[in-house]
Amino acid sequence: LVGSEMCIETAIEFREPVSYFSLVIDVLKDKPFLVNALDNVPIIQYYAIRFATEVADKITNVTIVFTIEKATIQGRNVKEDTLLQYQYEGNKFESCPTQKVDEDDKFLYFKTETKESPYFAIAGSLASLPWWLTLVIIVVIAHLTVLGMHVYKRLKCTHLRNPVRT
Repeated sequence: LVGSEMCIETAIEFREPVSYFSLVIDVLKDKPFLVNALDNVPIIQYYAIRFATEVADKITNVTIVFTIEKATIQGRNVKEDTLLQYQYEGNKFESCPTQKVDEDDKFLYFKTETKESPYFAIAGSLASLPWWLTLVIIVVIAHLTVLGMHVYKRLKCTHLRNPVRT
């Protein structure tokens, strides 16, 4: 797979014996055109699984182990413990049970089980701002409000002292 996120293991269980199957995993740059977006979550990666043989109706379970580069999560300000895999079912994304199985210096490893679905997304929740940054933002907004009120009063006083002559 291309990109920093990659699938390292895929196990597929079938209802009945299958003599041959083939699949392709595509890492997508953007959301697929005909797919509704996930609401209010930062997307780490979209990908699609295409079966090159007619076995999709015989699938009972798909288990995927995938990695996410730690730098990607930090760069997108996503909380590690909120990462989930979503599968596109019907006309919306549904979350799949996702479990962190390992990590090393560079990657986090996750395992998820899903049904057969053509489109998937890996997403998480934004990490909250540090308390001190939140405080700085509040103080700046308060100062701008006081400054705005001061300027407004000053303009209002200037307008009253210099009436418009007609």
